[in-house]
Amino acid sequence: MEKGGKGMSVKNRSVPGLRLLVFGAAILGSAVLSSCAFDSPVPTASASAGPTPAGPRGPVSIATFTGTTAAITSSFRVDAGSWTVQYATTAKDCAGAAALILVFDASHPSAFVRNIPVNGCVVSGTATVPFGPSDFYLKLSVSSPQVSYTVSVSEVR
Repeated sequence: MEKGGKGMSVKNRSVPGLRLLVFGAAILGSAVLSSCAFDSPVPTASASAGPTPAGPRGPVSIATFTGTTAAITSSFRVDAGSWTVQYATTAKDCAGAAALILVFDASHPSAFVRNIPVNGCVVSGTATVPFGPSDFYLKLSVSSPQVSYTVSVSEVR
């Protein structure tokens, strides 16, 4: 036995995994110190709903509307200079199946911005609206209650 400080006895024993634990702590400490020495941020994990400002830009959903009858949507805010309308329609009876999406500027209710005609049994697509930022609303119309629609509005942030 070896004598430790203040009358303590210390055995020269190896603890399984202790060397690995000490080695890992040394590596972690070195990484933290090196990141502090250069004033660079230490990478951390975060749970965010959207992309980080330095990350890639992508579409962000603003609103989605579904139905089978004509409707005027509530207004929604678009902060980008242009944005998209994604639409999907399905008709039980293909004869004369059609829908029409009209885009209006909510700050000037009579200011018609864009029309998006949709004709056919099963149709989906995307239309770009090159106006913004502003508040907008949609007027949705269908040829019959046999036509159902889903319309989503997105912008790139």
